[in-house]
Amino acid sequence: MVRLTGYLQKSEMHTETLDLSGLPVRLAASSSEQPIVVPVRAAEYKTPSGARVVLAEPGIFTGSAPPKGWRNLVLRIDIPPSAKQNSPLYAKYQQPPTISWHIEHKPRPQPYGYTTRPPVAEGPLRSEFTEVAIPVRPVRTKQGWVIPELKIEFTHIVRFGKKYPFERYVQVARQP
Repeated sequence: MVRLTGYLQKSEMHTETLDLSGLPVRLAASSSEQPIVVPVRAAEYKTPSGARVVLAEPGIFTGSAPPKGWRNLVLRIDIPPSAKQNSPLYAKYQQPPTISWHIEHKPRPQPYGYTTRPPVAEGPLRSEFTEVAIPVRPVRTKQGWVIPELKIEFTHIVRFGKKYPFERYVQVARQP
């Protein structure tokens, strides 16, 4: 038996996806000699509500060392306050949503994880963006190197009403 506890609450979600599959990149090494990939040209992508993803040469942050045979791609992600106001859920409920992001890419190293650095307000590492280093395995095509599949989902959630606690006991089958 396993005991599950938590809360139930009414909510509504809206998802916006940036599909960066096929992104052209070039192979490089960071200043600390880590293997990285760099977009062929700097670009900024925006969701309809205004969340931003910036692809450019990484600065000092290149994340932790990727697994052997992989390279890090550094993205800068920003969710400005205006993105909450431009959300379709804000227009519908007059309540600012919580916006989170999730990165989906294939193939993935095992074990899988990416490194993040939150925005820094002051100092030489000042940035308004959350920086994310993702281990990727670029694929060679006739035109050069590309990232095979890379999607960034921004999920908007508005919660309303009371939280209702719940507790359940569930039978779990044992594996031999």
